[in-house]
Amino acid sequence: MKSPALRMALITVAILFLLEGVARWFEPPRAEVEMQSLIDALIGTAGGEGTGRVEEEKCVHEAKEPPPERYSPGRPEPLGRDLNKLALGSYYSPDSLMMHTWAHGAFQPESSTGAIAVYGSSTIAGDGLRCPENTIPSQLQRLLASDVPATIRATAGSKPRVDNLGQSAFVSYNQFLLLLSQLRNGYRPRIVVFYQGHNDALQRVLSASPHFNYGGYSIGATGKYSIRHSIRNSLLGRSAVLRWLSGEQPIMSNLFVEGDDYKPAVFVGSFKELTRSELMERRAKAVASDMFGQAEMLAELSSSYGFELVVFNYPSVFSKKVLSESEMGIVNIARKMAPEAELALSLTQMAMHERFRTVPPRAHYFDLRNCFGESAETVFRDVSHLNAKGNEIIAGCIYKELSVIPAVK
Repeated sequence: MKSPALRMALITVAILFLLEGVARWFEPPRAEVEMQSLIDALIGTAGGEGTGRVEEEKCVHEAKEPPPERYSPGRPEPLGRDLNKLALGSYYSPDSLMMHTWAHGAFQPESSTGAIAVYGSSTIAGDGLRCPENTIPSQLQRLLASDVPATIRATAGSKPRVDNLGQSAFVSYNQFLLLLSQLRNGYRPRIVVFYQGHNDALQRVLSASPHFNYGGYSIGATGKYSIRHSIRNSLLGRSAVLRWLSGEQPIMSNLFVEGDDYKPAVFVGSFKELTRSELMERRAKAVASDMFGQAEMLAELSSSYGFELVVFNYPSVFSKKVLSESEMGIVNIARKMAPEAELALSLTQMAMHERFRTVPPRAHYFDLRNCFGESAETVFRDVSHLNAKGNEIIAGCIYKELSVIPAVK
């Protein structure tokens, strides 16, 4: 027969498990759980229930297998070099975690002669598209194959090549660092295009995630925290009973936010508190100020490196004037699942537009929010990602704006 001490220990463990289950049942969702549900709602609505179905994408050219060391998995297969003559943009991709790009400059296009470098995140990279030929850079390449405006010809030559340098989840600061790394390693584009804002809105304005990846921040283990605090924080993350008894929450993921001084700050509270309009407005202005500062620095470098900088304010389904039935379904789902996201995107777009009213020399700013005009055609697959037709329209607007910028002397 088991000893009384062992029996008491087993009963105690059972009671603790029961208390833990009860505490978890009544515990309100923590902010990082809410944030994950929010992001899933924003990028998972395309073609979902209630949104209708976008016509299946059709490919003209079959993609060819690239050298594995140059491209990362999980993307549309890049087009082979021999297909450049078919007016399709060159497709480049760093490793998915960007682990070696800054230190070694391993991610370099083969040639920079007459290049138009297009930087951005998943929309530029082409995530979700089956055909690489339908990305924005590829559509832009096709337009340039038909006609090269005089200003672009004077800057990038009669046969400019468009380089797709988009990378999933990039914010503006990532694009900035990538360009600096490539310039340092010999890349010499003639026109640099930044298509940015959406991920800054979701990551920095909505969730207040620090725009630098501080080591260990997911468990609060930065230099200002002790090992004891990290262990305590880890236990808080595992036990609802401890959270109830202590009245504290673990410092995890999106609870570790960007403070007023741009350094990580501890935030303990609900997602509703984190996304108060006045806080998001302040963060949106900070994001726009950062973007402008990056543009100022690149404008100073542009004379030495011989390129013209063009910054584009991104569109979203919320900024489209006339919505199709499918897009209305996307908006309805997003507003139901993530009502704060629309405000975060709008605040970021407005702050960016206001900050870039005056741009430094050799830098240009254009707003793409009105690019779709009064068209009711379906162009969005979710809140921000476009289908092939949407990319074609955006490429046309970029082509139009690039044709009016002054030529690089």
